Amino acid sequence: MAATVLPVATRALVEACVRLGLDGDAITRRAGVDRARLDDPDARLPAELADAVWREASLAAEDPALALRAAEQTPFGAFRVLDFLGATAASVGEGLERVANYFPLVDPRASLALARGPDAVAVALRSTAGDLPSEAQEYTLAILASRVRHVAAAPPTLAVRFAFPRPPDVSVHARVLGVEPVFDAPEAALVLSAT
Repeated sequence: MAATVLPVATRALVEACVRLGLDGDAITRRAGVDRARLDDPDARLPAELADAVWREASLAAEDPALALRAAEQTPFGAFRVLDFLGATAASVGEGLERVANYFPLVDPRASLALARGPDAVAVALRSTAGDLPSEAQEYTLAILASRVRHVAAAPPTLAVRFAFPRPPDVSVHARVLGVEPVFDAPEAALVLSAT
């Protein structure tokens, strides 16, 4: 059986693309996705259609940093239930645990795993179906970092690790994430200080 995903991430991507000046209707049409379907809270979208939207958005943008720019253009609340679950927790850590618990419902091809150490907590993005594309790593971790910043009582100390080679220009990474990431890491992760 082919994987299906909730349309929330695809909707958020299309809306971010529109904010970036791209034609959201053309992107979804070329991907073969009925844009109205993205607003149906009970819908599931074949994963290959969600991936097709990413491909069409990338072609339209001609921007290797699209995933980061799209995450930057995705306001708090775009991931309705996940944003609510994370923001209403007693702590950032509890909020991340809640999001991690529900993440496979959004996209069963990946999971979030929290690893707590004495000084830091790592939120690893792991694939359940092969390698994670660099765009998936960038978008997911940039969204998580923005949500942590949104709900944290004080600016968090964080690090970001990606499991792909360092691109020639990391200026957008540093600006969007607030820190220059580590590349070629064993796994993609957002790392927060335990405090």
